Amino acid sequence: MKITSLKKVFVLVMLLIAALVLLVGCEQEKQEFNLHLYEKMGYARAYGFDFSFALDGERLVFSELSGGFYHPAPTRARILNLGLGDAAPYHNDLIFVLNREEAEAKGKEVTDDVVIAWPDPDKGQRLANNINISALYHGIDLESFGLSYPVTLDNLATDWEAIRDFRRYVAQIGDVRHITVHSQKGPRSFLVEIEMFHLLKDRDEFDQILNWADDFMDYDPETGREPILKLLLATGSFEAFFEAVDYIETESLTVEEMIEELEKNNDAQD
Repeated sequence: MKITSLKKVFVLVMLLIAALVLLVGCEQEKQEFNLHLYEKMGYARAYGFDFSFALDGERLVFSELSGGFYHPAPTRARILNLGLGDAAPYHNDLIFVLNREEAEAKGKEVTDDVVIAWPDPDKGQRLANNINISALYHGIDLESFGLSYPVTLDNLATDWEAIRDFRRYVAQIGDVRHITVHSQKGPRSFLVEIEMFHLLKDRDEFDQILNWADDFMDYDPETGREPILKLLLATGSFEAFFEAVDYIETESLTVEEMIEELEKNNDAQD
């Protein structure tokens, strides 16, 4: 009789231990999932994604760029169920899509607890171009991050963890601020610099041209370094570029005037 009672107690204790282990495991899994969502949301906000989420039965769209995401505070608290506030109902998941059209279609399929986000076309393309010039400049093999050259706007949504890891790596080895500071704005950002790097294929030569241009020129924000690219294309090589630079400085010409002279000479030869 005593043995039977002890067996019952033993079984009860084992069941309690199993339940406790299961409870702890579920709680740990929930915390890991919430941490993943929190990091994913941080990525989307940092890189200017737009958001679609349900509030009181209606799907709303907020843009980080317009500042709409920052107010009202009760709305912000309801974006994700991270246990960070008392507002309810919480949202429990975040999915990335490629664009607003896809978000509108997906919004009709998912439940109201799902937030949908997609990259802003202008800011997102600027980021993709920044990643491409960073990879070229630092000689980074994008395949080591699970990416391929060139990184596109779509990659920001489909490969967000790889993009995050790449950006963290670049931040550790040195940024490309001297490249980005005078680049064009918007989705054409860094395209000129990318083409220049492809022409030169040499980081030191690339830096020398940029350093001279940044000291010599007053940039138009609309065109950025386009005149420098045109001069490089007109001269055809790094050495010929700096021969033209010597002439510019000796004759007190602008870059645009130098390009006109080169084009006239080429036309005369043809």
